[in-house]
Amino acid sequence: MIATATLATIAAAVTGGCGLPQFILLDPPTDFSVDESFASVTFLNNPENDPDSFLGYDIYYKFYAPAEVETQFAADRSAIGGAAAGSMPGVVTQRGFRRVLGAGQGTASPLIAIAPTDRGITFPIRVEIITSQPSDGTVSWDPPTGPPVMLTLLRDLVTPKLFRSDAYVTASPGPDADIPAGDYSAGELPMALVVVAYGVDFTTFQPLYSQPVMANPHLRLVVE
Repeated sequence: MIATATLATIAAAVTGGCGLPQFILLDPPTDFSVDESFASVTFLNNPENDPDSFLGYDIYYKFYAPAEVETQFAADRSAIGGAAAGSMPGVVTQRGFRRVLGAGQGTASPLIAIAPTDRGITFPIRVEIITSQPSDGTVSWDPPTGPPVMLTLLRDLVTPKLFRSDAYVTASPGPDADIPAGDYSAGELPMALVVVAYGVDFTTFQPLYSQPVMANPHLRLVVE
């Protein structure tokens, strides 16, 4: 299923020399496609963003207990789908989402850094968590003006952990902090992803966010 976000969203406002507000716009990524079988999400870089303010994309994730996923996923889609740019990141984190980290990147934003020469070009970005074997979750893209990039993804825990079937703790003595209590005996771990464009207003040095976009449907990961 493909969901497209096309509305420009107001990320910040600053006052110009003439005393009138000047608005910096960040548009969300577009043309989401979800492959449930391979637990992957692909979206397109939005070329409409101001290359001087837009820096890249951040991704947020949330796990669900299998018995509750349908109801909770629908509620999250409703809340996040109507959220404005100015409500980020609170509207997402308040729904229980955590920011995806990149191996070796610490907690710096954005996770997906787009080079200035590529910001005005449309190209795909793919998030993939292979479920058929204990492979790491990755995000990859082929920049128009540079070599291919692939980052290993980490879950946002006190000690970050991999997105990998043998790395999820779902049972006693207690599940991982990002995994809700539930029955995982069927070996399935549902997960939602939200993507948001990220930048900086270099007049005020405040972070900028686009409207968040939640990939639909949710992914179905494998747990051991």
